[in-house]
Amino acid sequence: MVGLLSNNAIASPEPSDNDDTSLTYKELMVKASEWANKDLEKSIDFCNQAKALIKDSDNIKGICFIHREQGYIYEQNNKLELAIDEYTTGLEVAEKNNDESYQLSLYNDLAIANRKAAQYQQTRIYHNKCLDLAKQTNNLTMIEYSYHGLGYLYETIGNFEQAIVFYFKSLAIAEDHGTKGDVIISLQNISNTYLKIGDSKGSLTNIDRAYQMTLELRDSSRLANVMVDYGAILNNAGQYNQALEKLQAAYLKYESLQRKAEMGQAIIHIIDVYLKQGSFNIAQEYLEKGRKLEGSMANQDIAQLERRAGDLYQKLNQPVKAKEAYLRSLDIATQHKYRVLSEKNNYKLYQLFTAEGDYESALRYLEKSIAIKDALLGENKNKNIAELQFKYDSEKSDKEIQALKFRQKTTLFISSMLLMTFLFGALMYNNRLKAKSNSKLVKKNAEIENQNVQLIESNEVLSQYAYVAAHDLKEPLRNIGNFINLLQRRYGKDFNEEANEYMTFVKEGAKRMNNLLKDLLEYSTISSQKKGDEKINIRNVIENVVLDFSASIAEKNANLVFPETTPDLIINKVHLKQLMQNLIGNALKFCEKDPKIVVDVLKTSKETVITVEDNGIGMKKEYENKVFNLFQRLHKNDGSFDGNGIGLTICKNIVSKYNGKIWFEPVLTGGTKFFMSFPNEVNENNNTNKTTQVEMPEYA
Repeated sequence: MVGLLSNNAIASPEPSDNDDTSLTYKELMVKASEWANKDLEKSIDFCNQAKALIKDSDNIKGICFIHREQGYIYEQNNKLELAIDEYTTGLEVAEKNNDESYQLSLYNDLAIANRKAAQYQQTRIYHNKCLDLAKQTNNLTMIEYSYHGLGYLYETIGNFEQAIVFYFKSLAIAEDHGTKGDVIISLQNISNTYLKIGDSKGSLTNIDRAYQMTLELRDSSRLANVMVDYGAILNNAGQYNQALEKLQAAYLKYESLQRKAEMGQAIIHIIDVYLKQGSFNIAQEYLEKGRKLEGSMANQDIAQLERRAGDLYQKLNQPVKAKEAYLRSLDIATQHKYRVLSEKNNYKLYQLFTAEGDYESALRYLEKSIAIKDALLGENKNKNIAELQFKYDSEKSDKEIQALKFRQKTTLFISSMLLMTFLFGALMYNNRLKAKSNSKLVKKNAEIENQNVQLIESNEVLSQYAYVAAHDLKEPLRNIGNFINLLQRRYGKDFNEEANEYMTFVKEGAKRMNNLLKDLLEYSTISSQKKGDEKINIRNVIENVVLDFSASIAEKNANLVFPETTPDLIINKVHLKQLMQNLIGNALKFCEKDPKIVVDVLKTSKETVITVEDNGIGMKKEYENKVFNLFQRLHKNDGSFDGNGIGLTICKNIVSKYNGKIWFEPVLTGGTKFFMSFPNEVNENNNTNKTTQVEMPEYA
């Protein structure tokens, strides 16, 4: 992600510890920046020297400058509380001396640091302070940066639509006052945000526009930066050849500029693509190039490179080298407190030692992985609570603003009416009667609107609660399964038959619970997913589902029949695939011998109807009101048929999203025929929604 108005130090040569007492405070701060990613203690020592140098002077700007730089050095090293303290001290100096320039910069710095610390209310407060002061002073650049920062904030809490709104406001200002560099940065962020909501077309359109504008600037460094983003987006979209083209071009640009740290970052992305393609030998060549650059790379990038080295050697079936790489990555991650990376490395080492039969070492790394994971889960829960609180407070604040505007309008209206009463007498009397009626109507509408908003908020919170609860429960279950496996492998030979049987029961119970939570997560996400806005070919989706079930189809000798051509349907492709997976999967599951499944599509002037007919065990019509309810199963839970009774509930929720209907009819010769109808008019008039969220490729 690209940021505006960051405190990034200008690229400088390798740091030197040559301490010259004749250095100015600015030169001392340059040295502090040089050491920021290498030796924090040495970096802060230079900061303290600079502070001592101008401690008793009246150089207000110099004092603010040092506090800003030291705050950013702490921020680079994830010392967010210390960063906020430095920024706050600098802001107090700037406010006391009415230095508007530094006030604006430090408001922005504090907003960014608080966002990273998950202090979202403080983030919004500082961005709004910056925005208000920028508007008062007509500082268009800082207005642009404030909108951009608010976009970051809403992107961080997952409100991607609102994020895009603020990014476009920032973009509009940048376009108006002609800063092409800022236009490019906004386009990069818009493209990455579009990708997160599943709009690959919007993502590629905006990153390509940024790329074309960068070509016009003839700025090699900025061009390389945009190409790295472009390559990452193409990689995420599965366009590996195009991704490699952009990433390798970025690498060569950085090489020509002797930007070794950025060369290393580009290599990490390139290795990712080659690992996905299965081109392990080429990935190894780039790994060797990357390792030669480690002396110039930031610690976090070195740790990431070594983790990818571990992944590569695992693919090459070289466990000794894989362990060495993961251990190097783990050592750096532990030293610098990159906990997500530490957890992943510990878990990878647990897997490698388990495969070797060294269960004592495996258990040690698994325990470390679980301890870090539990700590991160606790922090994520707090972060989720902070996000929900921020959303609630934001909506509450917006409502209060609207209520204030309403009261202002009402006051103005009543004043006008009183004046007209004085002037027009009897005529005004009739108008006042009408005004009272209108006021009651407005009040009633406001009450209804408030109830609707409260209902939406309640549903949203419940949906998020269900998602978080189900998601968090999966981790303890995975731990139970891992420890049971280790116990059986290490001590199974010492258990009697009954104890081993009990262990098996625990494993099976954990497995069933995990499947249940998986289904519950899938169910809970349906309400938050948006309807599709593109025409989807139904046959293409059916063919993909048939490929997914190819093993089951072959095993059961099933016969699937579906039409050669089908009409298009405006629907989220994921939703249509879920429908077909559930219905075809049930048809295969509930037929014991030679299943025959017939899928048909009929489009009339009013609706499009999809049917799925099977020759399975069938269902009686009297169960129609039961089978679509959550966790309802018509067969006994005796292991004859797997499943949790949630598939048809998901189908009903999806169809309902499109104002459609789902029902079934028993087949006389045995089996069931399901019907799904989608109104054409509704389907065609609701084509402006975004698709569901997808994640950016993981790269810290």
